[in-house]
Amino acid sequence: MFDIIKEKIRQYQANIYLNAIRLSYQQARLEKKKLSIEFGEISYLTSKGATSSQLSGPVILLLHGFGSEKDTWIQFAGLLDLPYPVIIPDLPGHGESSWDADQDYSIHSQAHRVYQMLTTLGIKSGHVVGHSMGGAIALRLAHLYPEMVRSLVLISAAGAEIQPGRVEAVVDSRELNPLIDVQNRDDFQRLLDICMSKPPYMPRMVFNLLADKKIARFEIDKKIFGDMMADLDQSAYLGQLVLPVLILWGDGDQVLSVADADYLHEKLRGSERVILNGIGHVPMLEDPKQSSRHVGQFLHLIQ
Repeated sequence: MFDIIKEKIRQYQANIYLNAIRLSYQQARLEKKKLSIEFGEISYLTSKGATSSQLSGPVILLLHGFGSEKDTWIQFAGLLDLPYPVIIPDLPGHGESSWDADQDYSIHSQAHRVYQMLTTLGIKSGHVVGHSMGGAIALRLAHLYPEMVRSLVLISAAGAEIQPGRVEAVVDSRELNPLIDVQNRDDFQRLLDICMSKPPYMPRMVFNLLADKKIARFEIDKKIFGDMMADLDQSAYLGQLVLPVLILWGDGDQVLSVADADYLHEKLRGSERVILNGIGHVPMLEDPKQSSRHVGQFLHLIQ
């Protein structure tokens, strides 16, 4: 009986959280849609009421990081004041998009799936904003399909690691990767502490729901992380990219060293670099207002 009551409470709390997320979509003028591509189903957010003709013009594509999902971008997207529709997918294997243990989740494969999604939607080009793993995918997308990518915004981007991040120093005596091995709520709190210097307020109910969701992803994250690491390094392509680039990084990033921002700035000709004080690995969650302002100013200038 106690287990039944406990499950009903959990379902009730989950419904409260889902309703809050739906409200946040409305406030950010976003709507959720689904799309089938060769790989499977992609769940994504897009600007509410965006027409086919609007999507045929430039869009803003937001790519989340490893183990994350589209909802990471909600507040950031709502603060952008630009004349482009946004597209925010759950990358394959993440969020509500398809997961298949037999598929490959390398950077190359994920970039190709993003391209398939865009072409299926009739999108001809876009400004691509990538965070962490999403940054590596954005770089590979620009290399493989240069006609599709008008500009890049690389936020705490993976793919060009010149100096190991401090996350390696916090691997505990169990020799577990804190980004993957979240097997209880203490591990989840540890993950948040590593990823963010300035985490947003999170009610305990939401913390528990997100922690349990992350715990349930253990095997999925382990598979995706292994595939991602196989071709994470995008350094070989940096000198070939000729397009406007903004590099945005927090000086408190423990996952990827801020030295990587300097390296990207050096290798990507004509790029701009902005370092945010007191911010960790996830600027768009830690300070969405400042992050969106920098991105908005950059994209406004290159229209």
